[in-house]
Amino acid sequence: KHRGTETWRDNKRCVYMQGFFLTTTDDGPLNASESLSLTVQDELRDVTRKTLERQRELNSLRREVARERARANTEVLYSLRAADAASIRAAADRRRGKGDALRLVQVAPEDPEAVAHQSSIINERLRQSCGAAPGPADWKVLFCAGLRLPHADAAPVRCSTESGADGRLFYRQFVRLLRAVLHISPAELPRPQLDALWRAIDQDALGFISRGQFCGFMRRAAGTAGARRRRLAEERHARLEERVAAYVAAEREELEHARCASS
Repeated sequence: KHRGTETWRDNKRCVYMQGFFLTTTDDGPLNASESLSLTVQDELRDVTRKTLERQRELNSLRREVARERARANTEVLYSLRAADAASIRAAADRRRGKGDALRLVQVAPEDPEAVAHQSSIINERLRQSCGAAPGPADWKVLFCAGLRLPHADAAPVRCSTESGADGRLFYRQFVRLLRAVLHISPAELPRPQLDALWRAIDQDALGFISRGQFCGFMRRAAGTAGARRRRLAEERHARLEERVAAYVAAEREELEHARCASS
């Protein structure tokens, strides 16, 4: 015996069991109850098929909704990350002094005479601190002192005048160097003149100056700007004159020797 509903069709007895046809060879009439059972089974199969189709459609819609939700979440996440990256870049720009650099780009540089005058003021204040006329070594020490100053634009760095390593002196470090270290008051050097002086030193408008730029500015006080280049040029000229004099002397000696040999 098989479980299921038994029906007869085409003189063959069929047993429906879990959606499978199990055929037998027993023949028999198809009564009213069996016909009704067959109709119910057909309707049940149709309902089951439609239910499965709707379930598949529902699963497809759920997957589509999940994909759309994931896409929306990804877009929101990317936008949040972009906003965070923009804020981080803005903070980094502020730390590197780009905010001051963008503002100072619009400032006109100071004229050379005023730069030389302000350089003389700074050198005089440095002479009062060190007790002697400042030179390149003192300028390097002052530059390193500016690099060590903590401020909001950049972290202080270690600087050594003996290692020869260069650094970046930012605008706010330069201002604090003049105000706090050299004690140059706003009355002696107002803020507009200070901005114009910075633009004259930071000619490439990068927002910071190197040690060479700083020392070049400090040389303008005593009219020593370019003194090293002039000294090197004079030394090269003197060596060239010595070589020419030695060559002329050798030629004269050779000529005298030839005359003596011919006579």
